Amino acid sequence: MSARDPRLRVAVVSGGPSAEHDVSVASGRNVLASLDPDRFLALDVLIDRDARFRLGDRFAPPGEPSRPGRTGEPLAAHELLRRLSREGTDVAFLALHGPFGEDGTIQGFLDVAGIPYTGSGVAASSLAMNKANSRHVLAGNGVPVARGLEIARPEGAASAAREAIGVPCVVKPNGLGSSVGVSVVRSEASLAAAIDAAFAVSTRILVEEYVDGTELTCGVLGNAFEAGLRALPPTEIRAPDGRFFDYQVKYEKGAATEITPAPIGDELTRRVQALSLRAHECLGCRGLSRTDFRLRGLEPVALEVNTLPGLTSTSLLPQAAAAAGISFRDLLSRLVDLALAGIPAKAARA
Repeated sequence: MSARDPRLRVAVVSGGPSAEHDVSVASGRNVLASLDPDRFLALDVLIDRDARFRLGDRFAPPGEPSRPGRTGEPLAAHELLRRLSREGTDVAFLALHGPFGEDGTIQGFLDVAGIPYTGSGVAASSLAMNKANSRHVLAGNGVPVARGLEIARPEGAASAAREAIGVPCVVKPNGLGSSVGVSVVRSEASLAAAIDAAFAVSTRILVEEYVDGTELTCGVLGNAFEAGLRALPPTEIRAPDGRFFDYQVKYEKGAATEITPAPIGDELTRRVQALSLRAHECLGCRGLSRTDFRLRGLEPVALEVNTLPGLTSTSLLPQAAAAAGISFRDLLSRLVDLALAGIPAKAARA
């Protein structure tokens, strides 16, 4: 039997049954094309919209052609685990977004299987995805948040939102990302429709006061409460024609102006970075996170924390890493190393 290839075997997982499926697939393609071929062998793991798994035919150096295996029979979860174990998978690289991929579901699945993975664990993933709950944790740890109201039922929701928050406001699903289902409400006449749109994709929604200021985001690399935690340069986001940073603006190349480092001065830069580090730590994030803010005057107000930020060609965290002198290839390597930190090295396989 020949010696095992010493390169780490990385299963790149993308797709999923959420509304962010397409963005996730784009992230996964970018990761598969960019992993260091001298360090890694990669396997494409696609999760269909119905939560079934389809695998590539082999672990291969990134960039080498490999049949994606998506025309064959999909695998059930237990079959996937058997295949990954048989192939000697060292780590799963999660290029997932939204429910199932970013809310602790796949993380718990991999924990049971004993496969290390990039990004936060079950608790931090679930907490950050639940916007209402994460707001309480952030506020309790000194991270300013906008005034908000969680609503569990559509009946009477518009009246409750008007009374507690007023207009303008932001209506958002409680457990989605990429601005899916999010509306900025500027008149009372449009409030009910925004609430209906949010409830169409979520069983609970959040209504927050609208903070009319500069939009910023700031990434963090590292594992909470471990040495080496690092905040990246903040990015200022300028959406076109007064629009907010919605799904289309986020993922249409050139639709928004993104400036990294943000031109906000050294003192405010340090404040945004400090709050991003605090958010990362108090939620218990691992590997990476990205916290979104709006400025109320000169005070950053946190909007949400993303535990698996996008890794597409237009995504914000890779842009910030590049501004800090970290290439996309090196960023991916760091994320794998952080996933493996503290995990006993696997015995070499003959």
